[in-house]
Amino acid sequence: MKPASPWRSPERGYSAISEGGEDRGAAVAGRDLILLFTIALIVIAAAFGGASRENALRLAVVELFALPLGVLAIRRATLDRAARPSTAILLLMASLIALPAMQLLPLPPEIWRQLPGQAPRADALLLAGVTPGWLPVSLNPAMTLRSVLALLPPLAMFAATYGLRRDRSRPLILLWLACGAVGIGLGVFQLASPQGGPAYLYRTTNLGSLVGAFANRNHEAAFLLALVPLAASIVLGRGRRDVAVRVFAGLFIGLALLALAGIHSRAGVILAIPTLAVCLAVAARSQAARWARSGGLALAALAMVVVGAAMAFGSGPVEERFLTPLAQDRRSLAWPIIWRAAQEHLPFGAGIGAFDRVYQAAEPLDLIGPTYLNHAHNDFLELWLEAGWAAALLMLLFSAGWAWKTWNAWRVRSATGVAAAGSILLLAAASFSDYPLRTETNLVLFGFCAGLLASRGTRKQ
Repeated sequence: MKPASPWRSPERGYSAISEGGEDRGAAVAGRDLILLFTIALIVIAAAFGGASRENALRLAVVELFALPLGVLAIRRATLDRAARPSTAILLLMASLIALPAMQLLPLPPEIWRQLPGQAPRADALLLAGVTPGWLPVSLNPAMTLRSVLALLPPLAMFAATYGLRRDRSRPLILLWLACGAVGIGLGVFQLASPQGGPAYLYRTTNLGSLVGAFANRNHEAAFLLALVPLAASIVLGRGRRDVAVRVFAGLFIGLALLALAGIHSRAGVILAIPTLAVCLAVAARSQAARWARSGGLALAALAMVVVGAAMAFGSGPVEERFLTPLAQDRRSLAWPIIWRAAQEHLPFGAGIGAFDRVYQAAEPLDLIGPTYLNHAHNDFLELWLEAGWAAALLMLLFSAGWAWKTWNAWRVRSATGVAAAGSILLLAAASFSDYPLRTETNLVLFGFCAGLLASRGTRKQ
């Protein structure tokens, strides 16, 4: 007798939604719709979410596709207790939306003029002959509103993935790997085409580098490296079936590491080593047979060889990135300035998305040049400037939740959970020198991994 599909069976895959007399046919249709829109959001985010500016229409497409998925996931959570996040998770999700939303609330001039960092705005209005009226805390309300909308896709992906058991996540992981492989293929055409050719999808980009569907090479590197632990969880899964799937996942790991030579990302090269360490952790927690775990060690050794070959192949451009002294790097020179500017806006911050306005006012003349910083290239520092104490508190709470769920995944020997935790860690590590999570592609991947890690599914893989 042919077993039921894991997407349709109430005992497998998504939790049953038919509690309380819910019609089984409607429950199955609801699960299928959630799966359909989850697949659509992954593909749309990978195709259109690779830049954080000059692409408002593309970002709007990603956000619109997230709306039906979010509605369906909320409906399922109200009907199925097993698919309903805990109160702590719900509060954290609500806080992520509430923080920028509260920065948009208009305040009377008697209040906002007394807040830290608001005096220059009040003085500018007076010099212009404008009577100060009701204004929000955010110094850039339009960008703060865009940040609220940008949070919809990752939250919808988290809600959809949360109801998915870890051992039934493989089809969606494979879809992510396929999107990454397509990006690598596009990057090969980018390296072979004239700089500025049609293979580059964005006007402002790193010409001459393999950027795939991204505008920034560091974001492409972070994306591919975050997918490597997920690919390792496929390679090291239980059983000897689906050899073609395992081969594809293994080839993706090699291609992703080899692509570093064409990406020319200094941060990507540095993060390659912790990426391999995460893969070893996945192998250690795998429920696969001993031959598979031994294969994991062989895979890590092969990956080291691939990284070495990649660096040898692209040694010139990569070496140039490392030869730039840290003291002359514009980002490191700007960080003390950003830190001082952040102190002037504590405890509430200048508003999510207001970094460029604050920094341009604080930037010294000796750092002004033909290019400018649109972000701090350190997302933790930028969030400290934009949201102050509230951002620090949310990051601490998320870190505590991540540590707890990672320990649970390690304890029950869930290779998928450990891989998801490692992917989150790699994206966070990349945020110390750039802003990969300000692109929808990486943000949706982050939400996907967070959903896998936080899921109540206890089956081992």
